[in-house]
Amino acid sequence: MPKAIIIKEFGSVDNLKICDLDLKPLNKNELRIKQTAIGVNFLDIYHRLGTHFQNILLPGIIGVEGVGIVEETHPSINDFVIGDKIAYPLNIGAYATHRNIDKNSCIKLDNSIDDNIIAASFMKGLTVSHIFFDVINIKKGDVILWHAIGGGVGLIACQWAKRLGATVIGTVGNDKKIDLVKQYGCDYVINYNRESTSKKIIELTKGQLCDAVVDGVGEFTWFESLKSVKPYGKCISFGLASGPLPVFSFEQIPAESYITRATVGSVVGNRSIFLENSRKYLDALSRNFITPRIDKLIDLKEAYIAHEILENRKNIGSVILKPNMV
Repeated sequence: MPKAIIIKEFGSVDNLKICDLDLKPLNKNELRIKQTAIGVNFLDIYHRLGTHFQNILLPGIIGVEGVGIVEETHPSINDFVIGDKIAYPLNIGAYATHRNIDKNSCIKLDNSIDDNIIAASFMKGLTVSHIFFDVINIKKGDVILWHAIGGGVGLIACQWAKRLGATVIGTVGNDKKIDLVKQYGCDYVINYNRESTSKKIIELTKGQLCDAVVDGVGEFTWFESLKSVKPYGKCISFGLASGPLPVFSFEQIPAESYITRATVGSVVGNRSIFLENSRKYLDALSRNFITPRIDKLIDLKEAYIAHEILENRKNIGSVILKPNMV
């Protein structure tokens, strides 16, 4: 029988319990898939805690990305068949051995592509692709500051930015990550717990500051981000790992700079943009521009361990849940 992590109340990791799952009959345009690998994202933690601005309904299944094999299709579908391997990003209900999903949330994958690599990187790769090509319009010679560069998104961004000719400055929360992120191409690494990021940016750039600052940490780093972007540069928030952005005043806004929020929802919500960014990311993978780092493979029924790792920032790279261990 299918299994899933079904949470019945918001709160601690103790609420992540494996349960039997009774799947409903397929609706029009839906596929039924047997999942082979499930990506773990900070968004899953927000959903578990009930702190996201778009919380799930309880009881509910958290998790937003995975890879699987099509086991059944609704009669309305003619572009997917049983046996197809698919991946999907940003579709709630991923912490399960099996699930129903709308075909428009999915892309087909070649069987030669490793399931774990895609689960480790698909939504993260779409996020980076969207930020680089749709938001920043990254160019050779750009100086990019990326906070928490040792995480799954950050390591992908670091490798890809270097291939595109950018100078990459990354921040980390502890010195243990410094050598590894340099191996992934980071030119300069700042421990934001030991020194002022903005002062170090002034030193490294000789006062020129950064063409783009990308901040997925939020509360703890935001003011340093605002101080690090050059005039006509872009300061981009895409996550709130340390908490919501602090209130900031008119004089704290960097002059002639652009402040925006980037979301993978903007990608997934437009099928043509979704397919184009998927193509770019899969192409970067196939050309070995990027090697996603998998930090841990964890049994689905032990999802609480994955959450503890992410919440305590103990991972270097991505954490994957494996439903076939259940």
